Parts: sequence; structure tokens; C-alpha cells
Amino acid sequence: YGRLCSSAVAALVVQAVLMTVAGIAVAFLMTSHLGIEPGLSSEFRRLMIAQSCLVGVVYTTRIFSLLLFAHHRIAINNVVQIICLAFSIVAMWAALHAGMGIYALPCSIVVGLVVSLPISILMTLRLRILPQSWHLPDMESLKAIFSFGRDIFLIHVGSMLISASQVIIITKVLGLEAAAIWAVCIRPFHLLTRFCWRPIDLAYTFFSEMFVKGETERLRDRYHSLLGVTLLLVAVGAVGLAVCNGPFVEVWTGGRIDWNPVNDLLRGLWMIGLTVARFGSYTIQATKQIRGLKYVYFVEGVIFIGLGLLVTRVSGIAGMLVLSIVLTIAITGSYCSWRMCRLFDEPIGANLKAWFV
Repeated sequence: YGRLCSSAVAALVVQAVLMTVAGIAVAFLMTSHLGIEPGLSSEFRRLMIAQSCLVGVVYTTRIFSLLLFAHHRIAINNVVQIICLAFSIVAMWAALHAGMGIYALPCSIVVGLVVSLPISILMTLRLRILPQSWHLPDMESLKAIFSFGRDIFLIHVGSMLISASQVIIITKVLGLEAAAIWAVCIRPFHLLTRFCWRPIDLAYTFFSEMFVKGETERLRDRYHSLLGVTLLLVAVGAVGLAVCNGPFVEVWTGGRIDWNPVNDLLRGLWMIGLTVARFGSYTIQATKQIRGLKYVYFVEGVIFIGLGLLVTRVSGIAGMLVLSIVLTIAITGSYCSWRMCRLFDEPIGANLKAWFV
């Protein structure tokens, strides 16, 4: 157990270094391609470097929250996140009030880390889930962790290409003002997904335990039940936001932002497709049988960026969202549904039925 935890720490450190270096490289190489004004380029670089370094620090300290997660102490992690978020918001408000401007964002991350890390360490010590002795990592454990971590990393990179590239495409094609409007108007959708997708996140370790114990039938029943409930929550929330997001944004911004309500409808439809894909993806990851999943997200992300630049130039934000819906259903959604049918030895229609419940 101690050797496995040591290997996990080593893997986290390596990933943190790679992510920090990649972020710094983006800060210097992508400024001109993102359409950043020359007067803001130096500030953009400083902010990106600060964010990249902070992400690296956060990654190296994740072992404590991961141990709590692996031992099903998810409630503790949730409380820590709530406390961290509260302190981060207060810190950001104070930094903005002090005139720090955009640098209030990294300041809030630092405060959140300083508050959350001691709590996580204290809880792992109190629950006695830390190894009694930390052995040096062995090659077998390192290979297994790096192999699995590489696959998960590729999935996350592909997911970022799909989701985070939207604002990059809008910035490149439509300008910074359109990107700012996009960032403001989709905030309620981010809040909805955090609420509706929480059952998926919580089920990860339980699904993994069922699979290891060979409880395939129980895993199948839990998968279908939880997917149905999650889809119901997402569908109701998406309809509500499609109707209410426009008036909410108008009140929130004092009528200063012009937002097409069709975008809300398309975003809601995309959320339903994302939910099916995400649920299948998490279940596949819980079994550690990643296989082609690590390439599927990346392929969809590359295709989306290539076509998104053209579609957004012609059809605007609505066209970009339609492209997202089509690609999610055709690539990640279909692949994950097919993998679930193979895992549970079911006909393809049994899983696809969830798309139209």
C-alpha cells in the first residue's frame, strides 16, 4: 500500500511538471494565434504562467484528496471543496477591491489551496488511511500508474479540446467581446452540470469496486438506474435554462448583453448528449479498460477545432453548438454506448434507448 501511494505521488509530480511546462509554452507561443491585443499580451503571459504554476502545485498535493476518494470518504472532499470555494470567493472579492484586477484569480487559487490542503491532510491522518511506511516506488507500480494516468490524461486533453476550445474559437473568429458574452451567458449551464453530474462523479469508486468483485449484473442495474435519474435531471434543467437563462442574463447584466435564446436551446441539447457520453466514459474508466476511449475524445476535439473555425465563421455561435451536438452524438456518445453494451452483454438498442427516455 505504501509503495503504491509513493508511486502515485511520483506520477502526480511528473504530470504536474508536464502541465506546468505546457501551460508556460502556450503562454508564449499562442498569444498571437488567440488574437490577443499587443497591449495585453504581456499581461496574458504573466497570468498564464501564474495559472500554470498553480495548477502544477495543486496537482502535486492531490494525493490526500485522492486517498479520501478511494476510501469512499467523498463527503469529506465535498465539505473541503465548499470551504475552499467560500474562501476563494472572499479572497477574489478582496483582491478585486484592492485593485489587483485579473490577478485576483490566481490569488483566489492560492488562498483556496492554503485553506483546503491542511484540512485534507488532517482528515487523512485522523482516518489513518495514510501508509504507515512510504516505500520507494517500484517499476511495476509506476508502469501501471503511468499507463493508466497517461490514458486518463489523454481523455482529459481530448475533453478540454472539445469544451475549452469553444471560447478559443469564438475569440479567434468573433473577437474578445463575443468570447466575454459567451463566458457570461453559459455560467448557469456550468452550475447545472455540476449539480446534475454529481451522481456520476460519486459513483466512480463504487462502480470500480463492483467490477473488481465481479458483480456485473449489479453494476448494470446501478448504471441504468443512475443514468436514467441523471438524464431526467439534465433534461429538466436544460429546459428550464433554455426558457429562463435569457431573462436571467438580462437582469444579471442590466441589459448590457445581447444573447440569442436559440443558443440556450442548443446548449441544453448538447448537455443531454454530453451526459450519456460522460456516464459511459466514467464507467469505462472505473473498469480500467480504457482501450480506444483515450483516442476518441482527442479525435472529436481535433475534428471540432478544424470544423469549428469554419462553421463559426459562417454560422456564428449557434452553428458551433450544432456542430458540438452532432460530433458528441456521432463520436463519443456512440462509442461509449457501444462499449457499455459490450460490457453488459446487451444489444445496442438497450443502451441507445436511454437517449430517448
